[in-house]
This record gives sequence, structure tokens and C-alpha cells, in this order.
Amino acid sequence: MTEKEAVSWREKYGLRADELTIVFFSDPFYVGPNGEYVLNEGTAFDAEGRSLFGYTPEQILGAVLRKVQWISDILKQPTNVLVKPHPREQRERLWPLVNSVHGPWLRSTVIENGSARELIAVADIVMGMGSVALLEAALAGKTTMSVEIGLQTVNTYDPCIGNVLGYTIPIFDEVALEQILQRIFGAPGDQPAPTPRQPLLIDGAAARVAGVVEKCCRDCS
Repeated sequence: MTEKEAVSWREKYGLRADELTIVFFSDPFYVGPNGEYVLNEGTAFDAEGRSLFGYTPEQILGAVLRKVQWISDILKQPTNVLVKPHPREQRERLWPLVNSVHGPWLRSTVIENGSARELIAVADIVMGMGSVALLEAALAGKTTMSVEIGLQTVNTYDPCIGNVLGYTIPIFDEVALEQILQRIFGAPGDQPAPTPRQPLLIDGAAARVAGVVEKCCRDCS
């Protein structure tokens, strides 16, 4: 990423120099216009409509927005949350939630268009649930958190590959979410770091993609 690109992207998303920018990558739990869900490979709900992972995008995004608003109001820290829906997600479900949580120090919006690369580049913090964009952000050197409040209440696997590999910071309850946000807001230079369990052993096309990500990481550092 060049300095010119960085300036252009910050202008594109209306970011101010004094703001802490959080990018939230959502997941495609709901795929129909009326909140329908799918029952096939990659499904997020069981036959009764219960989340297989113990949470939904609305629940997680709501928790994040409320905690961010509370902390930004206390510290008087201007904060901008950019919410990026998944391409297969019913993004209309996210707008009412984003519009319902606001305050004098918090701005938030749903980004209908915009590449993951641009959003990761302009972010101070990247958050989400199980999106592969979290792994991309972590490899690019961003402080990246997978918020999966409720996952430990169900008997299933962690859908976030970044957590499995140790490249993202897992958050499984609201206490942990509050604590890590307070740390980040209170001391921006003291960012929590993940603990990767092993290097990524990849080749071929995946290796070429990783090379691009690593170059972006070096350019941003």
C-alpha cells in the first residue's frame, strides 16, 4: 500500500485523523430477504433455526457497538466503526442495529461497497466472527479479534481459521470484550498480540496470495 493509496482510501471512507477506526467483517448467517437460513454445507443454523455457533451477527455486532460506544463516551475518543457485510449476507439486517447504537463520540455505518484490502488498510482494529478476512488482516499486521460470544456454550468447532491457527485474538464473553477494548482505547500503543501456533505451510496459488499480503504488511510497517 502506497501513501497515496492510504490517503485516498481514508478520504473515500470519510475517516478523520483523530478517530480510532474499527472495521467489522460480518458473516452470511442469513441468506434470504426475510431472514431465511440455509441447511447445507456451510450452514449456520440447525433445523429449528438455532445458531450452531451460539451467536448471530446481530448479537455479536450489537455487543461490539454497545461496548465501543460506552468506552468511547467515557474516554471522549472519537471512534468510527465500519461494518462490512459478507457478499452473501442479507445486509439489510445490519442497518437497523447500526443506526440504533450511536453517541457523541461514535460514528458507525454499513459499507455496502469497498474491498477487504482497502478496509483492512485503513483500520486501526479489525473485528468479526469467523470471516477469513480476519486472517488476512492479522497477516497484514493489524490487531485482529474474533468475537464469538456464546461459542463455548455449544458443542461445536471454532469456525474462525484465524483462531485455530493462533493468528487472531479470540473473545468468548463480554467481560473479555470489554477488557480488551479498554486496553486498546486506553493505550493505543500497547496493542495485544496473538500467539500463532505454527507457520502457515502453503504453496502454489495460496503462496502467491500470502506473498501479496506479506508485502502489504511490510509496506504498512
